[in-house]
Amino acid sequence: MPEELVVLMLLLKATHEGAFKWRKEGFDKYAVENADVSISICFLYPLLADDATSEPDIAKVSVDRLTLTFFNGTEGMSLVRQVLSEGIAEWDDHSKNVQQVTSEAITTIKRFLT
Repeated sequence: MPEELVVLMLLLKATHEGAFKWRKEGFDKYAVENADVSISICFLYPLLADDATSEPDIAKVSVDRLTLTFFNGTEGMSLVRQVLSEGIAEWDDHSKNVQQVTSEAITTIKRFLT
């Protein structure tokens, strides 16, 4: 397993065990409030070719001097969302909603398959 994913899995475990308490610091920026290290997650919105912005498709995860970047649709981004769902109640609600909408889309597309 890539070490970058190990970092996220450890963040998830520490959050689940209550070692890290997360807080919202601003628009799409979250940080651990009770650690001796600087830990944050910030979502970025790429600028598309037509000058439109996308959804928060990039997560920048910082742990002290380490900065990692994960893109939407990757295992890393899934783990980032799990960390925040574990640490912030509104994220848990958001994640459940995204799962529901995704399941509905899958069901809709499957109706057209033979």
